[in-house]
Amino acid sequence: MDAARAVVEADPAKPDTGKLPSDPFGTLEVRDGRVIGIVNGKDTDVITSLNGQAKWPALNSDASVSATGIWHGESVGVDLSVSAPLLLFAGGTSGLSVTFKSAPATFSFEGNASLAQNAFFDGQAKFAAPSLRRVLQWLGTSPTPSGTIGAVSLVSKVTGETGRIKFSGTELTMNKNPGVGALELSFTDALPVVAGTLAFETLDLRAFLSAFTPMASTSGHVPDQIDANFADWFNLDLRLSATQAAAGAVQLGNVAATAQVKNGLAVFDISDAAAFGGNIQSSLRFDRKPEGTQVEMRLLASDINGAQFGEAAGMKRLVPTGTGSVSIILKGPGKSWDTVMDNANGSISANFGKGTLTGLNLPSFVKRCQEGGFFPLDEVADGTLPIDRAVLKASISNGVARIEQAEAHSAKDRIWVSGIVPYAGGGLALSGGIGPAATAAPANGQQADTQPRQDEDQVAFFVGGTWTTPFISPINRLPAAGN
Repeated sequence: MDAARAVVEADPAKPDTGKLPSDPFGTLEVRDGRVIGIVNGKDTDVITSLNGQAKWPALNSDASVSATGIWHGESVGVDLSVSAPLLLFAGGTSGLSVTFKSAPATFSFEGNASLAQNAFFDGQAKFAAPSLRRVLQWLGTSPTPSGTIGAVSLVSKVTGETGRIKFSGTELTMNKNPGVGALELSFTDALPVVAGTLAFETLDLRAFLSAFTPMASTSGHVPDQIDANFADWFNLDLRLSATQAAAGAVQLGNVAATAQVKNGLAVFDISDAAAFGGNIQSSLRFDRKPEGTQVEMRLLASDINGAQFGEAAGMKRLVPTGTGSVSIILKGPGKSWDTVMDNANGSISANFGKGTLTGLNLPSFVKRCQEGGFFPLDEVADGTLPIDRAVLKASISNGVARIEQAEAHSAKDRIWVSGIVPYAGGGLALSGGIGPAATAAPANGQQADTQPRQDEDQVAFFVGGTWTTPFISPINRLPAAGN
């Protein structure tokens, strides 16, 4: 070792390997061995069934290690070769090759390394796992199996030094979505920090987010319990872009997004994306507090096609098909998605221009109301109504939506409803009416009469049942307009 240090100190960049000792070393073999660690003052098996060989013919030659064993309940195999082990031990640089194989994951590195005071490594790395969540569980860093994270592979140039690893020219594939970019892993804070930028041609957002947040799995199942302990594993700061992306059934284009996890707060923001013929911005936040996890969801959609938005939201009736905007803000505490929605507070608003209102045969609806007796809305859903505009305003309080304004205006008619819709059970308690449209603005520029005309042609009704199976019950007296 002293002779090797002298060689390194004489020329650190190109040490003269001809001056290294050539003493023979030999082969070290282990059969059915164990690696023991001390946990809480007791000897504990770390690796069992250890079998392998370490071959180092001479001190100035290369060396290799090949071993198998059982680690964390899985069979693993390791192959390692060092081109100049004596230089490496003496603080110099040596070629290094490592291969790790197991059922949960495989890893390889080919490059150079140094164990000097400023230790480093530099080379090409590869990693692959059929399930990232399985890897986290295997390593003991994933607290619950509630989510599903699919196959992951990474190929990158990697450079590491004390407390920091950089990945450049990175090719990352998650659930068959390939991306390129640069990443950095830091160990200088209390929690590891993952930061970087990734660009994808196509990206499944739900599959990607399930790696970092308690989102729905790739199978579409939404876990009952919100697992907020993911914030204990690491801090995260990723910038993402994708030419095409999918969030469930929603197709997005030209996506710019960020994913951040820090100090118990997880945030995923889509700052800009093309969707539904227009643009959207959205945000999903998980804030873990002593009193429980707070979840906040925001969506702002502008210049979108109402028909496309309604189809993606699963709404098949009474959907405006024109161009418009939608704003949704929901926030609530809870240990599960249902309890969050049961306690949510926020607002919903929408404005749409000229188009149609789907799932409504207005003449049949009016006729049934005039005949009296309640009837299912499905009986008069075989038509569309041309409209000039539609507006919706609702406030959410403790999981109950109070519809303050919901109107559709056609050339001749005005339809409005108001009332409450609780999330739990999806029951409806709405009143509404149909009457002549408001009068148009006078030609001389005077203020328009925006109130509908009150005459015998107006009908009033009550909406009950549930959102999926609404029933209409005519009422004799029309409530005040807009109520």
